[in-house]
Amino acid sequence: MAVGVEGNFGKEARDSTGHRQENEKQHRTTEGIFDEMTGVHQDIDPQLFLLSVDSISGAEIVAMAKTLNAQIFQTAALIADAFECVPLESTTDSGRSYLGFGEIMTRLLASADPAAVQLALQAAISRWCKEKTETWCLGDEVFGWCLLGLYEKIWHAENQVTAGRWRAITRAKTKHSDEVNLLNTSLIECVFEVMFAAGWKTERGEAIASIHGRFGGQISAIVKHALQLRKAIWEDMISEELEVTYIEPNCRFDGRVMEDADAAGSRATRNKQEAVACTSDIGVQRRNRGGNLEGGGILLRPKVVLESALQEI
Repeated sequence: MAVGVEGNFGKEARDSTGHRQENEKQHRTTEGIFDEMTGVHQDIDPQLFLLSVDSISGAEIVAMAKTLNAQIFQTAALIADAFECVPLESTTDSGRSYLGFGEIMTRLLASADPAAVQLALQAAISRWCKEKTETWCLGDEVFGWCLLGLYEKIWHAENQVTAGRWRAITRAKTKHSDEVNLLNTSLIECVFEVMFAAGWKTERGEAIASIHGRFGGQISAIVKHALQLRKAIWEDMISEELEVTYIEPNCRFDGRVMEDADAAGSRATRNKQEAVACTSDIGVQRRNRGGNLEGGGILLRPKVVLESALQEI
């Protein structure tokens, strides 16, 4: 009888040991899964969740936008003078839909006039900068749209500081691993599309290599300034919502939210109700839930070229 009890006791002890080992194994597995799930957040400073003070001012962001505009202007002038374009007889295949130009600007660009090419480059690169500063996840458009939709819900439901913290942390931790090279390639292709629309006959591969070889430094500078502006607006500014502004072609001129690029010239008194041909310089403005821009909503008005100004090029 004692032997039977001892045997049962030994069996129970072995079963208990087996259960304990299995539980320990499951615990280690659970720990591993938890570590894997939270590993991407281990490098986040807990203090980020307490952010309520901006690390940059609106004036500094405006200065960044002006620096970017100056770099765009200089690069556009250099490229327009560097490559020979042949006037096009038709603008049907000139890339108007891709570039977002209006009919008048497209027609003028097809003339291959260097001044028109420079202006078209400024407009296209400015539009590119706005798009890239607004994109939530460079390199993954679908994921970016998901984040945008989620943030819009948070922004409308929570106070500004809470929404701003979420935005700053999410933006900082969803960056593309190779965003600089990705954007350099994208901007070079944008420049090529403008030059192609202006009648540059060089084959695409050769043309892109030529742009990179001759103006890679200037392209990289634009990308650098655009990324700095993007970070300032989305990661460093918590207490306000700012955005880059760009006026689409054919909009009616409104001096409250835009500036005539030629206002200092002889045409300063022209009819201000005419249509915008293109945007030459990006601007910066505050977002608010009511959509009202009064009370200092505009930090920097974008500069636009009016249609009548193109007639004198």
